[in-house]
Amino acid sequence: MIDPTDAVTRSIPQPVRLDFASESRTYSIALDRDLFDQWSVTRSWAGKHNNLRGSRITHVDSFEAGLAMVHLLARRREKSGYHLRTPFAG
Repeated sequence: MIDPTDAVTRSIPQPVRLDFASESRTYSIALDRDLFDQWSVTRSWAGKHNNLRGSRITHVDSFEAGLAMVHLLARRREKSGYHLRTPFAG
């Protein structure tokens, strides 16, 4: 059991996911652990009006390095005219 008053215990970082959309394309960024318990950033993109899609996985050294990469990619998407989609509240 984890003691919340323990000064040594750290919280486990949670996966991060951002979804962006433009008029004709979608773009997703996810920071998560892979099957080997290593952090990786997965980028996925697709056209809204065609079947063109792709993805790229980049392994990072730590959660913090991955989070910095996610922020950098998110800024690039916003500068390219993409808008952050709000999460679906179901």
